[in-house]
Amino acid sequence: MTLNVGEQFTTRWLNTPNAVRATYIADLERICELLQPNSQLDVWQKYNDQAQQQSEQSIYDTYATLKAERLEKAKQQEQYRREQALTQQRQQEQEQQASFIADENQQYLHRAQHLDQLKNELIAQTQQYASRGISTLKKSNKKEQQALESMSILLELEAEELANKLKQVVNEFTQNLHQATQDEIKLSLAQMTEASPAKNK
Repeated sequence: MTLNVGEQFTTRWLNTPNAVRATYIADLERICELLQPNSQLDVWQKYNDQAQQQSEQSIYDTYATLKAERLEKAKQQEQYRREQALTQQRQQEQEQQASFIADENQQYLHRAQHLDQLKNELIAQTQQYASRGISTLKKSNKKEQQALESMSILLELEAEELANKLKQVVNEFTQNLHQATQDEIKLSLAQMTEASPAKNK
């Protein structure tokens, strides 16, 4: 007589937890005791009923523990995934911030160079006119000097204003970036907290 153990028995047996396999083996050994010539059916039946209840409870506890372990592992993996995602997001935001600051610095440098070039051109033109010795220029030399001084003051004020605006923009961007990161972390932790009771159910 061939024992029907179903399809892919070897695979299913190897995938069965060790504690459950040990319980099945104990059940088979108990059944084999019934085949002994000196076995008493009544005594064996009473013993088998108790042993069967213990076997079922042992199998239930084993699979319950295995399920809890798998849920905990899945929870840890999900937490790790979220942490990795947050790390990548913070890295991207830091790179964006660095790129933004670099662009702002580059624009400020170009603007400052342009203003400095304009200032030098005005000075050169003034010196050129002065060297010609034109009487009309001599008469208006004082006015030109005053205009140059006024232009220099305006250029300095504009450069200072640009620097202050750049500093303000960078500070606001940094604060917004920090607040967005904190909000994202709080949201992720809240989602993980809500997901944990759902998985346990």
